[in-house]
Amino acid sequence: MAVVLLSTIFFRIFGIENWKIMALIWAIIPVVNGIAFTKVPIATLIEEGETGMTIKELCRNKTFWILMLMMLCAGASEQGVSQWASTFAEMGLGVSKTIGDLAGPMAFAILMGSSRAFYGKFGDRIDLDKFMIGSSILCIISYLCISLAPSAFVSLIGCSICGFSVGIMWPGSFSKSSMALRRGGTSLFALLALAGDVGCSGGPTLVGFVSGILSDNLKRGILAGVIFPVFLLVGILLLKKQTECKTELLCLSPEARGNGLGKQLLQYGIEIYNIQELTVNEQNPRAADFYEHMGFQTYKRTDHDEKGNPYPLLYMRLSK
Repeated sequence: MAVVLLSTIFFRIFGIENWKIMALIWAIIPVVNGIAFTKVPIATLIEEGETGMTIKELCRNKTFWILMLMMLCAGASEQGVSQWASTFAEMGLGVSKTIGDLAGPMAFAILMGSSRAFYGKFGDRIDLDKFMIGSSILCIISYLCISLAPSAFVSLIGCSICGFSVGIMWPGSFSKSSMALRRGGTSLFALLALAGDVGCSGGPTLVGFVSGILSDNLKRGILAGVIFPVFLLVGILLLKKQTECKTELLCLSPEARGNGLGKQLLQYGIEIYNIQELTVNEQNPRAADFYEHMGFQTYKRTDHDEKGNPYPLLYMRLSK
């Protein structure tokens, strides 16, 4: 948002022919960021003593490919509109490039930033699945509004709404990834970033390609881009189904305890079968402590088991 606003003001005052000066000014920011980054503590992605999943292990995991689809579509859904917002405002409203930059990308950026700020503030109280599903549906609606609304002004409002809807997609997909593949490590997030970048370039490319085929009809190009939020929604629902696994019982013979087998078995269940919930007898505090150590937290207690017997149960869920 600041880049669009300040660049517009600069070109208005000093002229577009001085764009090289503007480029040098903006080049200062990554230099400052690079210096600041050297002083930022970096948390480890996996627990000490554990090894991250290899690329080969990731490629064998179905959840990984769902997450890759989500990241690709997240990037494409965002950039498919934002990269064309200025042009759309100019063509649709018949305004100058200056006004187009302010009306298109700025409105998009303001609402996208608002969405991310909202999630950053209240993320621990929000059901991420519901937020992402709702945002994906809103994104689909905004794409349809942009491409099908008879009024250019209504279409521009659709561009702004799209900014709000895509705000959660990129950070939300990363959050879902860290929960679904806890041992993914550096390889996981590097590949997810790659998928997101491919989407960021592929989304605007598809929109522009279809628009060019249809006599530079940008609305039809954006309509073609609706496939990205649709596939993102499909990915979220598939991931939700994958992660609705629950383990009822994990038992080891007494002689096998104490050598890390229980941890390995549970970790395998989390990574391969996406175990997110389990139940444990409250009268077995050792087991409850083990599950808490593995990241599970109690969210419900009952005085009887599921068969009605007087055995209190703790229902535990893997913490986010």
